[in-house]
Amino acid sequence: MRYFTSTCTLLSILILLSSCAPSMILTDRGNDIYVNGVKYGTERAEIARTGIPKGTSIDIKQGNKTVNTYRLKRKFTVNTAILTLAFGWFGLGLGWQYPKSTYIKGRKSTEIDEKNESIWSKPPKEKSIWE
Repeated sequence: MRYFTSTCTLLSILILLSSCAPSMILTDRGNDIYVNGVKYGTERAEIARTGIPKGTSIDIKQGNKTVNTYRLKRKFTVNTAILTLAFGWFGLGLGWQYPKSTYIKGRKSTEIDEKNESIWSKPPKEKSIWE
């Protein structure tokens, strides 16, 4: 029995250490990533993967305009089950995980350039002011 407990503890510590890798959030080029209102990066950001089962609000912004909003939630995984077996309620409470990487669609820079095109670069309209 003592051998089983030692093996489970060692295995759970190894899984806990391996799950400490961050979760990547990716978006289109030129977009900023805000996690719970705080800027974490441009085009890619890292957040802690393992923790309590709560959701995180992710906003994709271009300049000061919010382009997309996403709610990312931690999920019960195999690592959570093993941590629960080894550490009981403590493992169940702190072993939930985000996915390894998440892609959230932003606005591509070509779309932005087309919308922000200057009126001076367009050809003149053929209407007369007298008509």
